[in-house]
Amino acid sequence: MQYAAGKQGDLYYMYYGRDQGFNTNEFNGGCEPCAVQMGNGQVSLPSLDGLVQFDPLQIRPELPRGKVFIDRIEVDKKPVPLGEHLTLEHHFQQLKLYLSTPYFGDPGNLQLYYALRPHKSSAELLWLPVNSERTLDFSNLSSGDMICICVSWVGSVRKLCMKGCTR
Repeated sequence: MQYAAGKQGDLYYMYYGRDQGFNTNEFNGGCEPCAVQMGNGQVSLPSLDGLVQFDPLQIRPELPRGKVFIDRIEVDKKPVPLGEHLTLEHHFQQLKLYLSTPYFGDPGNLQLYYALRPHKSSAELLWLPVNSERTLDFSNLSSGDMICICVSWVGSVRKLCMKGCTR
């Protein structure tokens, strides 16, 4: 509803395929109607192999609800100790954060985002997607104290405070 009202920029969706019991993962797009809900509650979708029918109440989503962890931190390709705070030297060239989360479902359903903001700032956050390797690379940070916030789309949050980031 937030997305439809223009109050949310991204829409989370779950991928379901053969691993979740469907006989196919190739559905015909562009048909009218694109799906039918039958009187018994089942949904019918047209596919390349005929109609696929299922009861949506019997589908149990494998949601990525685990915490997001920062497993490893490297500055200029050298490991640094993990902690809630990180102090960077004035002339570092690369900061790399390695993220993980205990989710073993379909990798396409794990949507991680991060935002970087100055400490004590109330500016609206710019959420950016984390790459498929689950790493964050920074080579040009503003001076001062920064906070990196990492989230999974369904609600787990991890914050890392970085002090003295100077370029």
